[in-house]
Amino acid sequence: MTKGINKLLMKRSAILCLILLLGCMKLSAQQQRFFNLTVQDVTIDSLLPHFSYAIPVGEQYADSIYELEIRYPEFMDMSKADIERYNALTSAVPPALPEIHQQMTVERKRGVLEISLMPIVQRNGKKQFLVSFMIALTSRPKKTTTKRTKGVETRTGGVSVSAVSNRYAAHSVLASGKWAKIRVPANGVYQLTNNLIRRAGFSNIDKVKIYGYGGNLQKEVLTADDITSFDDLKEVPTYNSNGRRLFYARGPVSWESNTSVKRIRNPYSNYGYYFLTEDNNSAPATVSDSTTFLNSFYPSAGDYHSLHEIDNFSWYHGGRNLFEETPLNLNEGKVFTLANKARATSAKLTVAVTTGTYNSIVKVEANGQRLGDIRITPQESFDKGYEEVRTYTLNNLHAVDSIKLTTISGGPARLDYLIMTYPTPAPAPSLKASFPAPEYVYNITNQDHHADEPVNMVIIIPTSQKLLAQAERLADFHRTHDNISVRIVPADELYNEFSSGTPDAMAYRRYMKMLYDRATSNNLPQSLLLFGDCVWDNRMVTSACRNLNPDDYLLAYESENSFSETDCYVNDGWFTLMDDGEGGDLLRRDKEDLGVGRFPVTEISDAKVLVDKTIGYAENKWRKLGECYHVHG
Repeated sequence: MTKGINKLLMKRSAILCLILLLGCMKLSAQQQRFFNLTVQDVTIDSLLPHFSYAIPVGEQYADSIYELEIRYPEFMDMSKADIERYNALTSAVPPALPEIHQQMTVERKRGVLEISLMPIVQRNGKKQFLVSFMIALTSRPKKTTTKRTKGVETRTGGVSVSAVSNRYAAHSVLASGKWAKIRVPANGVYQLTNNLIRRAGFSNIDKVKIYGYGGNLQKEVLTADDITSFDDLKEVPTYNSNGRRLFYARGPVSWESNTSVKRIRNPYSNYGYYFLTEDNNSAPATVSDSTTFLNSFYPSAGDYHSLHEIDNFSWYHGGRNLFEETPLNLNEGKVFTLANKARATSAKLTVAVTTGTYNSIVKVEANGQRLGDIRITPQESFDKGYEEVRTYTLNNLHAVDSIKLTTISGGPARLDYLIMTYPTPAPAPSLKASFPAPEYVYNITNQDHHADEPVNMVIIIPTSQKLLAQAERLADFHRTHDNISVRIVPADELYNEFSSGTPDAMAYRRYMKMLYDRATSNNLPQSLLLFGDCVWDNRMVTSACRNLNPDDYLLAYESENSFSETDCYVNDGWFTLMDDGEGGDLLRRDKEDLGVGRFPVTEISDAKVLVDKTIGYAENKWRKLGECYHVHG
């Protein structure tokens, strides 16, 4: 095979000379490049070979359409062994010329066209390797219209600095006035009470305003619409019902649609947060009539569901999903109840059960009727737990439905969740009923991170701020030694402005995104330091973590997989996905735009050690230490 490739290289050189002679005819909108594949590049072993390449296309990547073409291909016959290995892997007949796959990604606001192909063809009945070829890239402008849209968005951005900067408020509403944080455990109607506002330090309930958007998990793919809709804090209108101030609040659970059989849980918080302020200069936003108030939130997807879920156990210390600690022991039936709030006669019941590294069978009964058995069988040797989910159709529902789960083999099993999905919503709440008051959390000081300008380096510290002095030491060193701008930001202040006060890892990312969007190519943020440890249980509700103080930790972005030693992960790089459309395809399309690191510390003494080491390394003291060790043998 090597001799055949060498002969083709000579042919390729002749063709290249011809191309150079014709270089004057090359259009400015076209790029060309020759490639020669080695033996290793076309080897077939357990996988078919693939060729990939990335072509930078600049900041104006979204203005053009890109076409790729293979030119001057040279082929080499596959050996009998290669053909056998190919046929063992696939029955597909190769094309006469490889198909080029392309996708546009973005790195630090610059487009990168990623291309790939499988260098195997079939020509004249023979399977061959493509071993030498030219890739010609032709770009042509997209058709434009006279009507301009506000910040036209592609999957990965492609909008001007001025357009993206307009997504953000120049200043946060928290910059002035007196503010108190409140929280709610679930979606629903809540009532402002005199007792609540007095605890918050306010005096006139008629002057109190509510701001925020609660605790639903923020979408992890950044889009212009979501950034604009949830930027800073917007006022929540209230409805006056017989002298009571009512408002609708959102907790930590949401649903994709009315028919969803799986909930969306915020893995960072068990509550949704809002803010109160007293404003003597303008009246609170109100809804004038009950119909308009109800229509603003009813019916929502949550009105079509009942949910039982208790999160306080994990099979493996990793991943964002938790389970119910109470075991389903062998032959011990456990009954769960779900209120039929929709008053429906039929529904879909979804049962999600888990087990450890052993076979288990769980019998499922509803209102005394056996629905079936759920078999959970271990598969991967690196998994510490397994989950099976089943959905059943139920008829003849009761006012309160009883679901009985019994482990009839193996065990113990543990429940993840029970969900009832109804065809009709629960009745609208009567506004004459009594409603709970939110829980007062604490008052906050004024802050205004929406006024922050881009800096080279951002250091995020835990809410307790006990690591602040060490973070300042490091920041001062970088300012003087590296001549860069550094800003230190406490985590809770980011939650306040970028996730409605609710702990959410998106708050870190959205703050960095704001700085990134406001920057030009000359002053883009360069690095993010998470100056604090994290734990796999972000809510700290399991026995291993419930005695920890969340204010001493930063959040971690974790995998959906919560069982595997190999597929379970924490990814700090996710915080640096800055371009529009990123956040949902970490393995293929998303590109990290900043350098990121973490100091996994909670104690001042440990933080001091890491800062000392960092400064010593930058000042080359590690070399002197190494020389000292060398002298002493």
